Amino acid sequence: MPDFHAEIHWKLADGDRVTTYKTYHGTHLGEFFGVAPTGRKIQFEDVRELTPVDEELWSLKVVMAKTRLSRSTLYAYIAIGAFPTQRRLGTRRVAWFASEVRKWIANRRARGVGTTF
Repeated sequence: MPDFHAEIHWKLADGDRVTTYKTYHGTHLGEFFGVAPTGRKIQFEDVRELTPVDEELWSLKVVMAKTRLSRSTLYAYIAIGAFPTQRRLGTRRVAWFASEVRKWIANRRARGVGTTF
């Protein structure tokens, strides 16, 4: 949905939890939750409790440097499920949880693969 956006009505923080109430708006131009596109304007509400993750995020550039993999190899590994999936941070920006990439590197070292990292 090219015009997809969220309207945040309220946020409530209590300790390490944050609860939000939002309404999402957009035009249904592609499959969405298994429903074929209709071209109609849609909206739905969401109340969600979140617990912040105290986790370091690594950019594509950092992941490539840490793993010594090229961009194409990295995404090929992701496509076959052999590398942790990235998190979308924006339209053209992704990141990985550092702990997941470190674990992947440790597993390769344990198997004797890529010990030059």
